[in-house]
Amino acid sequence: MNKRLVFSWANTFMLAALIYIGFATFEGMSFYSGGSFTLSLWATAFVCLAVFIVFFVAQQLKGGALNFGKWIWVERFLVFPVAPFFLLLAMAPVSHYLNIQRQGPQIVNQFACAVDTAKAMFVEYEAYTDQRLRHYDHRLRQRPALDRQNRLRALQLQLRSANYDSLRTSALRWIEASIAEPSTHDVFLLGNIDEIKQAIGSWNGQLAQMASRRMSDEDELVAAFDVPSVSAGEACQLLDGLSRLYRSASPGQLASADAVITMLWLWLLLMLPYLFQKRHSKSDQTLTGSKRVAENRFLFYW
Repeated sequence: MNKRLVFSWANTFMLAALIYIGFATFEGMSFYSGGSFTLSLWATAFVCLAVFIVFFVAQQLKGGALNFGKWIWVERFLVFPVAPFFLLLAMAPVSHYLNIQRQGPQIVNQFACAVDTAKAMFVEYEAYTDQRLRHYDHRLRQRPALDRQNRLRALQLQLRSANYDSLRTSALRWIEASIAEPSTHDVFLLGNIDEIKQAIGSWNGQLAQMASRRMSDEDELVAAFDVPSVSAGEACQLLDGLSRLYRSASPGQLASADAVITMLWLWLLLMLPYLFQKRHSKSDQTLTGSKRVAENRFLFYW
């Protein structure tokens, strides 16, 4: 057969493998870079283009009609050292993507736990204000009942004003919207983690500002509302742990079972067009040596 294969079902499988590599590379690089989509797009484009060129050119060289003795060395160079190198290069972000998906349930649970802890910040603030009111009530025990009631009401309005109700309502609504159906397939989840951390710090600061209001005759030793509060600190620690998990990558990921199996499948799919490509009938060269020698020794050759 002296015609090159232009397109076949083998090329379809190769295209499917490239699509998977592109998808997993983009997700893996997005996780590793902390959500840098520009870097992820450039890395994905480079990896997919390099892998495509190496395997496609190897197929075309196998079906070439000129300079068999010269181009066979280029073909062998592409198939043996170059193709495995670029596949391993592609597997670095792909294995990181697989590692994140393997830990998906743990990540989602930790994310939900962090958000629930952040909600407790408002419960913590309300407990703080209740304690302030009790202490102030005790300090006013010698005052007339009506004056005492008015002063307590004034402090309560300062600590839990309409602004507090508005802040609490909007914060809880924003949190619920940001955690709707979290998934490790969603590259925006990492961005949500950073946004929630910033929002927690902002809410905590606003609560501390509300708590700083004091009555003129209130005890000077009244404790301030902590920044960060216990709940806010715990939530941020959990979210920081998730960020480190997303960004952590190690060479050991390449040796995991799912990464090795995925790499072997990708290698097979990418090599299919090359394996099914027929050589020119005049060519005596094969990937491993001379066709005549291989036939004499009853060896299989490509």
